[in-house]
Amino acid sequence: MKCWYFRFEGKFKKGDPTFGCRGLFSSCLVPKNNYRKAESAFLRALNDNEIDLLKVIECFDIDEEDLDPEDAANTFWIEWCKETIRERKPIFDKWHVFDE
Repeated sequence: MKCWYFRFEGKFKKGDPTFGCRGLFSSCLVPKNNYRKAESAFLRALNDNEIDLLKVIECFDIDEEDLDPEDAANTFWIEWCKETIRERKPIFDKWHVFDE
């Protein structure tokens, strides 16, 4: 199975739960083969977390089976893909929050 990576800028609808900040940068990996389905799942995940999307900075598909496990640079991607596929849901990377 393929995953889709979305790096984005967003805005919390009610402020970050921890710090109260409104803006954030983050990324999300979505376990879908099809871009349209991945985009839809990504937007639902944002909505579930009460985040408005401001812009997608970068988006691409990734298949962990195509990555060389001997290359240490791929370890992060391989592990994140495996976790996302195992959980069968979009998984966010760390949120980098800021005040607007």
